[in-house]
Amino acid sequence: MIVSSARHRPGTTPAAAWSVAVALLSAGLGCLAVPLAAGEVPNYLEQEARADQCNSAAALGDTSQRCAGTELPENGLASRVNIFTKRGYEWLEEEEPLPAVSDFSRALILNPTVPTALKGRARAFERLEQYQEALNDWTSLIALHPRDPELYSARAQTRRLNREYDEAVSDYTRAIALDQRYIEGYIGRALAYDALDRLPAALADFEAAQKVDDKAAAIYLARAEMWERRGQPTKAIPDFKAALFLSPQDMRARRGVIELTGSPYAGRRLSE
Repeated sequence: MIVSSARHRPGTTPAAAWSVAVALLSAGLGCLAVPLAAGEVPNYLEQEARADQCNSAAALGDTSQRCAGTELPENGLASRVNIFTKRGYEWLEEEEPLPAVSDFSRALILNPTVPTALKGRARAFERLEQYQEALNDWTSLIALHPRDPELYSARAQTRRLNREYDEAVSDYTRAIALDQRYIEGYIGRALAYDALDRLPAALADFEAAQKVDDKAAAIYLARAEMWERRGQPTKAIPDFKAALFLSPQDMRARRGVIELTGSPYAGRRLSE
């Protein structure tokens, strides 16, 4: 959480810490309103379940709040794995990927197959732009859980960050083969196709995602931003409005409507 990164430290007054938290919150909202390039990985779907991560608000030594995936016997080794993994996620929340990598690596030295530590380290490597290291961790996770479509999608996102668009398409295709109703896979593959300038294939995937759930705001937002990047505002506006109607609090959808129409109108109904 944003506020957790401004928690009171020695030498910092509570008022100063709260000011930092407010500033960070404002900056975070501002970041949401920035359009992204085709090769970037926008967070269209909140699919990273908190359940498989660590409760960073819990005391680090409280093994009753164990990270999901640290399946070890109840002994000192399990506690240490849990502590390092929890602390790694705390570092990630504080936007400190380097010490996060260190703690996740300590957990993985003790048990190389802890899914939450592998996933956390992959995310930390991404933030450090060490994409090959992140890909290695996603590949290790896929070897452990080869039937999990979210892992192929996560590796595909890293490939997009590394501009490996053909390989990203391949991973998204594997994810969709495992779950043909996996909306994130269709959206991700559409964006990878867009980066390859394969517009018909991208549009086909957006349509496939709509057939799964035509009320998913993420589909319209992703397609709107694609049209915006392509310099086609007349095609972007209806999708921005649809996204905002379905998700009125979405800052990126609101930005698109305001910037392209000059009006903060909350969007159109899908039947209009």
